[in-house]
Amino acid sequence: MVIKTGCQCFTCRHSDEPRLIAAHEQGVVEICDLVLNWAKRNNLKSGSITDDDLPGLIATLEYNRMASSCYVKEMPDIESDTNE
Repeated sequence: MVIKTGCQCFTCRHSDEPRLIAAHEQGVVEICDLVLNWAKRNNLKSGSITDDDLPGLIATLEYNRMASSCYVKEMPDIESDTNE
């Protein structure tokens, strides 16, 4: 049995596949947008990331959207035919 050390998150496990990571992060942005737009339409407010309630969830989604958006900007264009 081989025991792998180090991080086993999606990003680290696929570090040699930048287009796959870019697609994953773009998906995170899109799902966050979907839920955040729903929250806005329903006048739900953001709270604190440390809160264990709906406003806390909204705050967490806002943070995750921002982080993934920044990460996507640094990644290759997933629509491109190249593997750069």
